[in-house]
Amino acid sequence: MYSSRFSFLQVSLAHAPTGVGWLLGQDFEDSIYEDVVTYEGCQKVMDRQEKVLWLKYNRHMLDYLDSIRRYRVKCPDDARPFKAFPPFTTWLGRRLPSGQALQMRIEKAYYLPGSGGDLQSRHNYRRMQLQQVVTVEPNEEGLGDTSIASDHTFAAGKAYHAPGNALKIWGMTSGWYRTLTSVVVKTTKSAEILHAAEELAHRDGFAPATHFTDTCPANLDLWATILPTSVLRLGVFHWMCGARVIASICTISTRHPTF
Repeated sequence: MYSSRFSFLQVSLAHAPTGVGWLLGQDFEDSIYEDVVTYEGCQKVMDRQEKVLWLKYNRHMLDYLDSIRRYRVKCPDDARPFKAFPPFTTWLGRRLPSGQALQMRIEKAYYLPGSGGDLQSRHNYRRMQLQQVVTVEPNEEGLGDTSIASDHTFAAGKAYHAPGNALKIWGMTSGWYRTLTSVVVKTTKSAEILHAAEELAHRDGFAPATHFTDTCPANLDLWATILPTSVLRLGVFHWMCGARVIASICTISTRHPTF
């Protein structure tokens, strides 16, 4: 499988739970999931993959024809015919899967026992991994992970789910880019994320000092109740959402003239 960020890595998607190259294989698979689920969607990934395969096919065909040409130059008396280069589907050995087929395979593999360890699925592995993430207090060198950020991701719902399905993903990450929690929601209303936020707030070892959102000071009282140890701040996550950030700044400057 081809990935835009790891196209130079020749590793298998089905990495073994033990053995050489496990981390390399996992990083490569993570990049595939990120491309498919978050940014592009299965069909766009397969379209890009088809272009890459056609480039390889043309290169192999040119190499084959060039080898025949060089042989004719070297052995001009040998007039025996050479086999024609096979068509694309024959060279590939199968039809290229559709975007829908890729999505079905990814979902099946995600819940397949053994995909995330000896007996557990990748789903269970990711769930346990997510549930163990907490804030980290600064050490003697001042290195810590006490800042968090929360935001809604619209592209994930559009790319991965069926057309017309207006699902979104709300997630919270730490300053070290570790995912703290993530839930699927239908709207951006606070009521849909309260349970996940409240559950995270009661997690042992979770005590954020600063919480960034791109809608601050919206829901200021709500977050002060759920996360009393953290200070809400305005964070710029997407340079394309300038209107939202400017509106937030205008709201802050209206409430706090000294901003």
